[in-house]
Amino acid sequence: MARTTTKFKTPTDAHEIEVHEYLTGGEAEQIQDAVIGDVKVDIGGETSGELSGKNVRKAQDTTLKLMLVSVDGSKDDLIKTVKDFRQKDYQAVIDKINKLTSEEASPEKKS
Repeated sequence: MARTTTKFKTPTDAHEIEVHEYLTGGEAEQIQDAVIGDVKVDIGGETSGELSGKNVRKAQDTTLKLMLVSVDGSKDDLIKTVKDFRQKDYQAVIDKINKLTSEEASPEKKS
């Protein structure tokens, strides 16, 4: 089943960004795996390993990879393209994706 997408323009250079409107369950797990990394929790509740900024950047890159569909009509090298934007435009892309992937953006369907 094809997912719906949405388009928006960045505020400074008006790049046209197309993104998926939501993550799938499997994609959400990929992002969680990137954040958690090698942290282990035993049954007694003790943890080993550590979270680092590197994990957060990896999770953000994974999210970009999974959510971006096109930039200015191109589907090539999307993460590098977005990271080469001016900071304000890059942050607009991150903010939009964060909004779409937040729990508040996924209201439950009423039956």
